[in-house]
Amino acid sequence: MDVSKNVLTPQDFIMLYQAVGWEAPNEAQVAVALKHSLCNFVCYQGEQAVGMVRLLGDRGMSFYLKDMAILPKWQGKGCGKALLQSVYAWIEENIAAEHPVSLELLSSPGADAFYQACGFSCWQGKGMIRMLKRS
Repeated sequence: MDVSKNVLTPQDFIMLYQAVGWEAPNEAQVAVALKHSLCNFVCYQGEQAVGMVRLLGDRGMSFYLKDMAILPKWQGKGCGKALLQSVYAWIEENIAAEHPVSLELLSSPGADAFYQACGFSCWQGKGMIRMLKRS
């Protein structure tokens, strides 16, 4: 499997998003999100996109792992770890050496063990989310 940076298309994003059972945003919304992400990574098997992740953040203290999705038949085959290694490398290349930063995420049900095996720890508080819509 190969990982590429900043090549994620709205079409592949939507395909991967839906493949894991999430309700996908529309293509225009995805295009805006991709444009304003710090970067994105796509895992390919040949020509097929089999996984993705976006990185958001302030470049100084906090980064946020967003929309990590792997096609179900490719889960457990190294794609997720390869994507995370690419994220870690990008962060390390783009931060000051003397300051630690946080990489945060909201885990999907059933994915906690994967993230813990990759060095993440559960936060003592509870994550919260509020969806907003223009009226």
